[in-house]
Amino acid sequence: MSKKMVALIGEQPVPNLLPIRHDQPSDVLLVWTTRTKQVAERLANLLKRDAAVFECEVDPYDITAIYQELHQKITTLGWPPAELVFNLTGGTKTMAFAAYQLALDKVGCQFLYLESEGGKSRLRQYGFENSLATLERDEIIPAAIKLADYLGAYLDAYTCHRDAAKIKEPFEQILFAARTPDRLIRLS
Repeated sequence: MSKKMVALIGEQPVPNLLPIRHDQPSDVLLVWTTRTKQVAERLANLLKRDAAVFECEVDPYDITAIYQELHQKITTLGWPPAELVFNLTGGTKTMAFAAYQLALDKVGCQFLYLESEGGKSRLRQYGFENSLATLERDEIIPAAIKLADYLGAYLDAYTCHRDAAKIKEPFEQILFAARTPDRLIRLS
């Protein structure tokens, strides 16, 4: 079954990027506000080679309006509830309330939350049984993004130096040392 993920975009992109990279949905809906539009644009650029990316702007604090916008967008996209998973980790709390209510109302939907504490990224995914959220998956996810993904999630542009002697800043020296293309990093 093809999974479609609804990602609530907050100021931190990695809590959305990690589950997307781990679960590899075929389609992603980035739900952003005026304040998080740039974060959504960076994520869209990172994701467009691996998934169909759609976007939806919502009011950050109007639960009813958020619910209606999400419902309309998902209906327009024709995404069936059985394929839908809502990532409630990002966005505002009111965005999460609206998305949770929509997941509950669309029978067969799931939602997830990424916990990043203690040096681990723990993904918990829930479904509904008799309108009660029930844990369906609880796993520590492995490193799922590369350094280039991390930089692309936070920066509009950056330059990769090929000559270590030209790098003067200590942070940039650390990044240069960690630049191996196939090296994955774990973020907590």
